Amino acid sequence: MLKKLYKHEFYSLFRTLWPIYIMLAGLAIISRISFLFNTDNIFISFIQGTSTTLYVFSIFGLFIVGEVIIVVRFYKHLLSHEGYLTFTLPFTATQHLVCKLVCGVVIMILNVLAVICSLLILALEPGLIEEMFSALGEVWREIVRTNSTGTVILITIQILLFIFITSITALLMFYVSMAIGQQFKNRIAASVVSYICIYAALQMISSIIIMPIMIVNIDAFENFMMSGISAVQIVLAAITLYQLILGTTYFLITRHMLTKKLNLE
Repeated sequence: MLKKLYKHEFYSLFRTLWPIYIMLAGLAIISRISFLFNTDNIFISFIQGTSTTLYVFSIFGLFIVGEVIIVVRFYKHLLSHEGYLTFTLPFTATQHLVCKLVCGVVIMILNVLAVICSLLILALEPGLIEEMFSALGEVWREIVRTNSTGTVILITIQILLFIFITSITALLMFYVSMAIGQQFKNRIAASVVSYICIYAALQMISSIIIMPIMIVNIDAFENFMMSGISAVQIVLAAITLYQLILGTTYFLITRHMLTKKLNLE
């Protein structure tokens, strides 16, 4: 039964986004073909400029529309009048929340992969992709030469983990803002205000944590930041842990609101 919940959520999200995927691929193909011709031709130049501009807008549109759809579906299905129907299904509030979160993160990953694939289409030129991978290989070998292979692999994993956890936390920040906002009469406005307040509070907390360190011993701080890849690893680990704590807090607050403080009136 739980599989049906995930299947329905994925289908609903993907149904809205697949036209943008096709448009993105189509514009990438048109741009790639147009660049094969003589650019002195006014018509070809117009096609190149138009398709490239639309392609760039499509990338922004994909990320914006994807984020909006994920957020709107969470609000409509769990916090609006549709919530009456949603919570009659044989699933707990936690299961609904996890489903929305997992599907949302997967869609965000698919959006990134779609953009990468479209960029590869643009790069479809004899020898270009080989040169690209060759250059990346050179960069990798240079990094490995100056650092141990284990260190490079570890920091690569850290970067990927940081991106993954930060993406989840960013999505949960929207969820917790809406979960708090649904307690008020004007839910949308209250959700926006909640988001702004949370963001402002996080900025203050970050400043409170970082500023004393820099003020007390700025020379030591600068030396640490310039100490190489080990400093990057420590900073990445600290920020990732911070994001993990924030994400866990957002999740627990949202679950509490959906379980104990749900207001569908």
